[in-house]
Amino acid sequence: MSVVRLRPATMADADLLLTWRNDPLTRKWSRNTNVVEPEPHHLWLASVLHSTTQQLYLARNEHDETVGSGRLDFYEDMVEINVTVAPEHRGKGNGSAIVRALHALAVEHGRSDLRALVKPANLPSLISFLQAGFVPVDPLRFVMLKPGGNE
Repeated sequence: MSVVRLRPATMADADLLLTWRNDPLTRKWSRNTNVVEPEPHHLWLASVLHSTTQQLYLARNEHDETVGSGRLDFYEDMVEINVTVAPEHRGKGNGSAIVRALHALAVEHGRSDLRALVKPANLPSLISFLQAGFVPVDPLRFVMLKPGGNE
């Protein structure tokens, strides 16, 4: 089982995050499938980094390689988890490792009602969340996942 360490993102990560965001496969599975230009991306990142309701992290594996990113969006009634795995680190268990690490962080914040929205055809992401203990609860355009009851 892969394990990752999370560290808070910074503006120095902007170019790397933009590269991952504009990867064709990442765009295919994103809610917004458009290419993101640098200026709006930098504005978005600055906003997230100063937000009191969002936390963005970069994930590093046991070899100290940056393998992806994860974000927690805190809402009044739940926390949404968003994950991106770096293209060169896909298929190695990093997605589920990032999900598990984010889940642990949310619990540290006293939040146990987690959700993730995943397009039903995005099998790698679905598998990552399922392997991290999430279960589907909604079969619509995006599958709403939440942690299973036995965690």
